[in-house]
Amino acid sequence: MVDKPSQIVLKFWGTRGSTPSPGPDTIKYGGNTSCIEIVHGDNRRLVFDAGSGIRLLGEKLVQNGSVPVKLDLFLSHFHWDHIQGLPFFLPFYLPDNHINIWGAESVGTSLEQIFDHQMHSTFFPVSRSALKADIHFHQLDGKPVEVDRARISMCKMRHPGYVLAFRIEVDDKVIVFATDREPEAESIDPYERSLDGIIELSRDADILIHDAQYTDEEYPSKIGWGHSPFSEAIRVASESNAKHLVLFHHDPTRTDRMIDDFEEKLQYKLADNHNLKLSFAREGKSIILNGLK
Repeated sequence: MVDKPSQIVLKFWGTRGSTPSPGPDTIKYGGNTSCIEIVHGDNRRLVFDAGSGIRLLGEKLVQNGSVPVKLDLFLSHFHWDHIQGLPFFLPFYLPDNHINIWGAESVGTSLEQIFDHQMHSTFFPVSRSALKADIHFHQLDGKPVEVDRARISMCKMRHPGYVLAFRIEVDDKVIVFATDREPEAESIDPYERSLDGIIELSRDADILIHDAQYTDEEYPSKIGWGHSPFSEAIRVASESNAKHLVLFHHDPTRTDRMIDDFEEKLQYKLADNHNLKLSFAREGKSIILNGLK
């Protein structure tokens, strides 16, 4: 029997790092913080990170009548720009929706406790009791997990606190989501450096989404802040043999014109590297992969 082609759709709902940066100068690449969506098979939905971009995803799901909503949400870590959209995700508030939330504990605090802290009246006026969806929390321990036909592997990366990178394998395609990653530097503890397995995790990826918050000129003054310069993202993509590198987690000070200029210069530098496609993540844009079941 011949395998039938399947469509895998990756969509960017938030591409910005550190803090939302809305305005006329960020329309093209977006001002919302970290959130991507992967839809495959029979409308099976995986979401990674819950920055402010997840609010737009929730509105789309509700407006399109995609009720009941069933999805799995993976959190790379719990810094503000990766969870600030959680209380504004409309599917949480509607009955019959089924949502799994995946993440690692942080300094002895469970995933569910972190979620509850964010809904505390000190920070948000609506209590968790208003959430009518069926919400389940799953603690990640570093081992791969299977969700429908998708296999999600992970590794720790260098970043203040901790952060997980995810390798998503669906059918015969591979997407790697590696946001908030510090490259090796002398100021970083050698033990922390030894934890980073991003090259192997990204091996032969069809799409590698990698942190690129800083230019190479900016990075020396930002060592220890937890983010990568452009050259580090390119190095990881080249050494792992990734096919398409998508630069992600844009600094909030970046305008559309600045990112356009960066992309033009990087494309020129990579002109002889025919094995690597490079682009900057754009909010609202999709990448379609055609895989085999």
